[in-house]
Amino acid sequence: MNSRTRFAPIVEVGSTVHLRDLQTKEVEAYTLTAPGDANIRHNRISTLTPIGHAIYGRGAGEIIEFDAPGGTIAIEIVEVEPMPPPSSARDG
Repeated sequence: MNSRTRFAPIVEVGSTVHLRDLQTKEVEAYTLTAPGDANIRHNRISTLTPIGHAIYGRGAGEIIEFDAPGGTIAIEIVEVEPMPPPSSARDG
């Protein structure tokens, strides 16, 4: 058993994260990316954005407040989907 199967996943680069806005109760999924790969139109957010920085290293069930340009935002991490492992040459 490896550490991935023993512990709940945490948010890291490549993770898809389902977030609930605690004010509107809406849930949206985002993928956390390196800054050069971010594209908000495709729900890909950078680790350097306020929300990306706030969720990095956190897990499902956590409630987080962070400062954004529009004010303080409170969210809940509903689910964390870890980044799929890279395929190896042996898989083909």
